[in-house]
Amino acid sequence: MEGYKSTVGKDQMRQYMGGLYENSMVIYREYLQNACDAVELALKAGLIPNRKQANIAVVIDQYNKTITIRDVGIGVDREHIGPYLVDVASSPKYNKKLVGRHGIGRLNGANYCDAIIYETSAAGEPIKSTLVWDVKKAKEICADDSVDMDTPQIIDAVTRREPEQPEDIDAHYCNVTLVNVNDPHLMDEAAVKAYVAEIVSVSYSLEFMENMLLPALAIPANQLFEERFNSLWTYEVTVNTSPIEKSYQSEFGDVKIGVMQCFRLVDDKISEELGWGWYALNKSAKQLNDLPFSFLRARHNNFQVGSKELLNGYHYGAGAKYIIGELHVTHPEIEPSTSRDGFIGGPVKRRLEMALRKFLRGVYTQYDKASHFRSDVIDVIGKAEIEIARLKLQNKDADAEEKTKNKEQIKKKTEEKKNALTLLPKYQEYFQKNNVWFVAEDIIESVNESVIEPYNQRPLVQKTDSQIPFLKVKDYKPVAHPPVTPSTIPAATPTGGEDSVQPDNPDKPQDPNAPGSTPPPLPTPPTPSEMDYYKSLSKVERDMVKKFISVINTTDLPEKVKERMFAKLRKKIIK
Repeated sequence: MEGYKSTVGKDQMRQYMGGLYENSMVIYREYLQNACDAVELALKAGLIPNRKQANIAVVIDQYNKTITIRDVGIGVDREHIGPYLVDVASSPKYNKKLVGRHGIGRLNGANYCDAIIYETSAAGEPIKSTLVWDVKKAKEICADDSVDMDTPQIIDAVTRREPEQPEDIDAHYCNVTLVNVNDPHLMDEAAVKAYVAEIVSVSYSLEFMENMLLPALAIPANQLFEERFNSLWTYEVTVNTSPIEKSYQSEFGDVKIGVMQCFRLVDDKISEELGWGWYALNKSAKQLNDLPFSFLRARHNNFQVGSKELLNGYHYGAGAKYIIGELHVTHPEIEPSTSRDGFIGGPVKRRLEMALRKFLRGVYTQYDKASHFRSDVIDVIGKAEIEIARLKLQNKDADAEEKTKNKEQIKKKTEEKKNALTLLPKYQEYFQKNNVWFVAEDIIESVNESVIEPYNQRPLVQKTDSQIPFLKVKDYKPVAHPPVTPSTIPAATPTGGEDSVQPDNPDKPQDPNAPGSTPPPLPTPPTPSEMDYYKSLSKVERDMVKKFISVINTTDLPEKVKERMFAKLRKKIIK
């Protein structure tokens, strides 16, 4: 306003120094976001070949009470030390493809230390620049009501540049060090690793990719998403030299995760993509509350936005507790808020919320069907099979009266199986219609592992060789009727109808050269044996491989899974 000079008071300085966030761990997110952005700028400038060779290191020094975040990104040249590292909320790097855009994150650690030291060098300059923020002094000024200074004056008073030092002309990096850290939580190495794995844009573990992601991408409906996963920006981050990966696993304790399913959220009105992602359910169709990767998480540029519960309010019923996964928000008008505790985006954000609610209602239906398929059909049949087997085993040493009672119980359990099978068609229809038979397969596999297998492991069952077979997926799938094609339509007879001449003896072999006779089918070439690949091995080695193949072939696994296992075996053994 003309004739008036505005000012930014001390309270704003307190906000910049960590007052925006309740969770002290957020400082790791802020500094790592800046480091990732520096790597992106270095990649764009051709200073590094790829993200994999640009390690971002977090070093927690318990003895000296320091935290250092090091990156080999673009660095800061001497000309831009002021605008990049001194000025606040005036970031010159605003770019929607970068994560840290607002220029306020670099001071977040001030609330938890006495000083912040920046050491940096830019390629082409043979010097290292050092900037020191005297946080302790800034806090004293902010706390002293007798000192009349606004935020810019405080910044000028508490920042200083150290003398420049020689550096390799090709070096490019930035080190941020928090001195005399006063928050024990920030120094907890295990807690920091867990937080970084949850929040930061790091890669999935090899175990998760091999057992979850790659099998999922082999499903036709998911194959279009392969490029999306390949395009996710991921960075090499270490905490005290330990590489950090996302915490997703295919198994956690006694919980086994089902097949990954990919999805897109699209605005129906304008046909624009709002986001995409993946999700998975518990194989046993039970809740997933206590896993370190529970819930559907929101991500933007592959950094998590908000807490793990951010999207839970969009679920129907208790749906949030049954699902793990990620929603990557992609629409350019939807962005994280300044504090990254949620999204902003006006009408487009509301369309995302509507699309998400609709999608999650379908997920609710899926796990609800899976849960009832288990409780109404598979569990009943599995437990009935066990009880029938137990009663038959018991009958071997029972007297006449007990045998009669057992036979009645066997009859009752057999009837329970029949009743359960009457409910099967409605579940078959749902799984078939929605092309999610793998969900049903997960349920059957889960009951085999949790119900059938423990029974078969009982000493008496093994001693008497009375194990019962696992439930087979094919027994619960609807019977596929072959389509009617010219090759399956019976050929018309010359005279047609009931007057057509029939062979006197239909069982007698017909002359293949006789007029009108059907020529014999061509011989089917023999199917190559899996053992054909191992002809060069010794007999002992072949016997071991044969035993492994036999075990896999007798296991009720999808054929694609078996083939992948055989392919891995061949790759490891055949030179």
